[in-house]
Amino acid sequence: MGFNLVDAFIGATIFMFGVLAGAPLVTESARATRRADQLLDATLVAQRTLDSARARIRRGESIQSGVEEESGFRLIRTADNGDPDFIRLCVTVYPVGSSRRLVEIIALVERP
Repeated sequence: MGFNLVDAFIGATIFMFGVLAGAPLVTESARATRRADQLLDATLVAQRTLDSARARIRRGESIQSGVEEESGFRLIRTADNGDPDFIRLCVTVYPVGSSRRLVEIIALVERP
């Protein structure tokens, strides 16, 4: 049994279908990884903001609600169910890039 042209054609066809079938999966996996990285970066920025907000509340300083354009998040300060001992800090993160999905991080902070 020798190597002939038909075997080469069949082998090349199978190889090309394998490459074409696998390419979208690799591309989608890369996109999902990039989106996850963007959300993680935005979450870390929000976490740093929440940490500083918690520290200010513990010192008795007030927290302003609003949007900070530079880091792309919104800090909302609301009382939690009317309980004066807790404040809810809700950070809505706007990831950079084409994906404009929102991520909310809610942290309850005990007042001093």
